[in-house]
Amino acid sequence: MSDDLNQHQLQLIAGHFDAEEAREVLIKLIDSKIGFHERKEFSHQERFGETAPGQLTRIEQLQQTRQDVMQLLDTAAESGQILSINCTIDIALQSKPSA
Repeated sequence: MSDDLNQHQLQLIAGHFDAEEAREVLIKLIDSKIGFHERKEFSHQERFGETAPGQLTRIEQLQQTRQDVMQLLDTAAESGQILSINCTIDIALQSKPSA
């Protein structure tokens, strides 16, 4: 964690994984994010009868990321390589915008 009270850095993933372990960790993480945005989009659609701004774009981006990760994992599996994965999350606490 950072010294600044409003800035935080957290280590989410750090280690060496074979392709199957990496697949389990990364694909579950990406699928969880896709599901989050799909639920958010569904909720917005139900309440307002329209698509939520940016949600479909973000879902498409995450689906592309999922495909890219799957290709990388397939390559690693085929060649017998391991993957060194580090994932840090940067969080900044900010004031909520006024309505």
